[in-house]
Amino acid sequence: MEAARWWAGVRPPDPSRFEVDEDILQAMQEYGAPPDEIAQARAAMVDRLQAHEAQQTFAVHADNWLSVQAFVAVQTQWVYAGMNGQRCAMAYDCVLAWVDHFVPRRDRRQVFTDLQLMERAVLAADRELISQT
Repeated sequence: MEAARWWAGVRPPDPSRFEVDEDILQAMQEYGAPPDEIAQARAAMVDRLQAHEAQQTFAVHADNWLSVQAFVAVQTQWVYAGMNGQRCAMAYDCVLAWVDHFVPRRDRRQVFTDLQLMERAVLAADRELISQT
């Protein structure tokens, strides 16, 4: 589910960090903040940006690897609806055809179940991202 949320664009926030940007650094300078505090704020900003870059990868447990591969393979099988074209489900006929063709028989039921869980996670992530805008 976390891999699906990651795929959908949801990243866990880091509540321990104050998000310093160039505007804040400029304001600190204009209002006469001590140079060492400005340097600390700049270092925090650089650390945050580096951490964000490091978040561009996602670890997947070996037991889930087949399901994540399947999810990535069928990522084009979303059904969209409504005036704004929101994802609403996966096209199960296409997904099941892919699973039947590419997944070993002994793993098919689990992979399909995992795909359904990941589908629900993506749809929940979409709702979460929409509510943030």
